Amino acid sequence: MNPVSAFKPGGHGFRSFAKFAGPLALFGLAATLAFAQTSSFGTAAQGIATEMIAIAKWVGIILCIVCAFGLMVGGAHAVAKFSGLIIGLVLALFAQPIVAWVQAL
Repeated sequence: MNPVSAFKPGGHGFRSFAKFAGPLALFGLAATLAFAQTSSFGTAAQGIATEMIAIAKWVGIILCIVCAFGLMVGGAHAVAKFSGLIIGLVLALFAQPIVAWVQAL
């Protein structure tokens, strides 16, 4: 078999890799979660979650500023600007409960 044709969409190598990648990713995720609860990796994950809360709040604040400025200026796409303002408010106000909920999954 030609090694170049193995990863073409019609080749057998691509299909077998696609069948293999899904269960491998699921196994990796399960192993990561199990390892996170029994080692210092859990502490690192908690620190990352704390930083993600701060980042999400700042992204929300910046999104609110940009979208509010866009609404004040006017122009097209007012619905997109308003929905961006709502998403920014949700991120800025509820970042910690959202990240805590995701961690609990």
